[in-house]
Amino acid sequence: PGGHIGRATGAVTLEPGVRSGLERTPAYRLASPSATSPDALESKHHRPRTILWVAPHLPNPSRSGVDARHFQMMRALRSRGNELVVFSAHGTHEAGTERRLDALGIHRITPPPDERWEPNLGRDHRFEDVFGARPWDTILVSHSHMAPGIMPILRRAAGDARTIVDMGSVRFPAAHNPTSPQPDVNDPWVVQEIATLSGADAVVTATIQDRHIIELAEPTIPAFVWSALGEDPGPGGTLDGSLLYVGDLFHHPNAQGIEWWLDAVAARVEARMGRPVPLRAVGTGSEIYRTIWRHPHKIELAGWQPDLGRELAAARVLTIPLTYTTGTGGRMATALAAGLPVAASAPAAALLPERLAGLLQVGSSPAELAGAIADLHTDDARWEDARAALLETDIPALRVAQSNRFVDWLASIESRDGPGRSAAPNRMSGSRRGLRRLVRAS
Repeated sequence: PGGHIGRATGAVTLEPGVRSGLERTPAYRLASPSATSPDALESKHHRPRTILWVAPHLPNPSRSGVDARHFQMMRALRSRGNELVVFSAHGTHEAGTERRLDALGIHRITPPPDERWEPNLGRDHRFEDVFGARPWDTILVSHSHMAPGIMPILRRAAGDARTIVDMGSVRFPAAHNPTSPQPDVNDPWVVQEIATLSGADAVVTATIQDRHIIELAEPTIPAFVWSALGEDPGPGGTLDGSLLYVGDLFHHPNAQGIEWWLDAVAARVEARMGRPVPLRAVGTGSEIYRTIWRHPHKIELAGWQPDLGRELAAARVLTIPLTYTTGTGGRMATALAAGLPVAASAPAAALLPERLAGLLQVGSSPAELAGAIADLHTDDARWEDARAALLETDIPALRVAQSNRFVDWLASIESRDGPGRSAAPNRMSGSRRGLRRLVRAS
């Protein structure tokens, strides 16, 4: 509904409102614009920019914090009328994700469900065909682990496009420890991560601390910080609510944080309050721990829940007990936007920008975190004050401001001169041959 499906040599795409008769046009051509007059091309500043978003899969905000963060970035890019096409290397069955993209007017190019395209095998021409199919203004590689395999193809097929790499989530956990010395840019892990940026014109990070590492290691690469500022799930928090945790337990740092809660924090909360306070853990992966974490007085494994807003509304406090800084912080920002007080470990608090981190109740040790949780559960006046401070903070305005800064930053990257942009006068020839090959195959 609302569009047509196009297939060619294993490519599937949907473009809303495509005119009748194009059903057999190859998917790559569906992502291309209609003919444009020379006058319209006179100045790129007078037309929307064309952006190709390269991802391992279509972003599903319900799957992970990284995907939710990416969806917010996409929404920001579309807010200025930019044309956005998502090129996914893995086909999925996620109809809900496709509907979200359609609602924003975002086109997509994907393999059939359960198939995967691999650029690093050196024999799949589809990446080069898509990258060179049109003069993209910007190509954004949304996961840094994809960059090494894709960057040589980008420079060969789309040398005039600006290439941006997003780090996705925190990549340098040690940089977020306030007691650590100056980060060592020669550390093997840092060197390995920085190497993924080779050939990029700019990079997007999840935190200021990660940007600082990149500025130290590669001072010529511009970096933008996109903070996960959450969503608006509706009002949250109630005085008779639960102690809530939200996180994917298939993600090892989250499971490690729950282990820390069970071993070092839960008993201290019980001692402070005089009764057990089980942590309601919401998120995928619970099933593999039900036979391991048999502590009903410490934890309730609720599994994945379809309505996060309902969980936040039924909670009194959200706690995120990470033992080191990893992820995006979007779940905490969403709770803060809902008016739900949050008690977090210091590593978890480091995920948020300073403005939001100041709204958290932070514990730097098991005793401090237990004290923050117990105080918010036993002191109604303190809880009300914390909630009032959250409701007075205009988090939606922070999201709008960040979106505007991001789009303006992207425009500044596109207008820069430098070695990242090559003339590559013949870069389209191979891709045109590839497109002709696809047309014949269809």
